Amino acid sequence: MLRHAARLALALLVALGVGLAASSSASALTQINYCGILVNPNSACPLYLTGSFTTNTASYTGSGNVGVCERVDSPPVNLSRRCDNRIVGSSTDLNGWYGYFMEARVGNDSNYRHTIHGQALRP
Repeated sequence: MLRHAARLALALLVALGVGLAASSSASALTQINYCGILVNPNSACPLYLTGSFTTNTASYTGSGNVGVCERVDSPPVNLSRRCDNRIVGSSTDLNGWYGYFMEARVGNDSNYRHTIHGQALRP
């Protein structure tokens, strides 16, 4: 039911032409670091960001391959959810959504506790 409501909300936004056009002027981006603590196996970091972001990245800086995930929601719509080894980002998933309220999260996608870092960018 929630997924259906999210699709309807997204379809309505597209139908109404709501979105932000890309700016032609260059602007500096601010990197916001978050999490950076030991995260339990197969769990999201309890520390997350709220606001509006252009990208979200999850990373593991230790040795070996560790699965990490990033997720960005603009409730009730999921904007991005990607997982990979060591580092993963939202890529272009957030294009057109800057200015909307978002929750940016990162997580540990492995069977052991690891320190997972989150980085989000905003103009």
